[in-house]
Amino acid sequence: MRIIGITGGIGSGKSTAAEILESLGAFIIDADEIAKELLKKGNRAYNEIVDYFGAEILDDDKEINRKKLASIVFNNRPNLAVLNDITHKEVYRKMEETIEFLKQKDNIRIVVLDVPIPNEDFKKMTNEIWVVDCDDEVRIARIINRMGITREEAIKRINSQLKREDYLRLADKVIRNKGTEEELRNSVVNLLEE
Repeated sequence: MRIIGITGGIGSGKSTAAEILESLGAFIIDADEIAKELLKKGNRAYNEIVDYFGAEILDDDKEINRKKLASIVFNNRPNLAVLNDITHKEVYRKMEETIEFLKQKDNIRIVVLDVPIPNEDFKKMTNEIWVVDCDDEVRIARIINRMGITREEAIKRINSQLKREDYLRLADKVIRNKGTEEELRNSVVNLLEE
């Protein structure tokens, strides 16, 4: 089984590249989706997050309001570090469980770990790391368009992740994504066939 780690900063096109890989038959394990599940009531990460950040991050149903939580962490690096510490260990544990399950399946040849903030666990789990990269101005425009937030908020989100050069340092292969989705698709197909 080939395990491809795909990463890149917010707005780079990482998730679109993962979707293209899925359309080509890869099984996608999405770290963001796992993290969303972990924030739900009843999960260990939920309890740790509420204990640390307080009940003011909860909505009327006692679920974590992700916008409130984001407003706290994206303006405060220590808070972001705490949130990442709580969620990352659980996300990677769930990813490992899923990979072990998929290894029992005969029909799964390619697994893609779609991870926005890679760490040592990510590197250990993958056979190769693909980094989707583009200029910051392109990323900012995409984030504003997708999320409906201000330029300042988009920049804060970019700055809350790794620096561009840190992503590139991880790469076994780099996908430059400054064009159309069709160009991105061609780049992904070419890398997959290498």
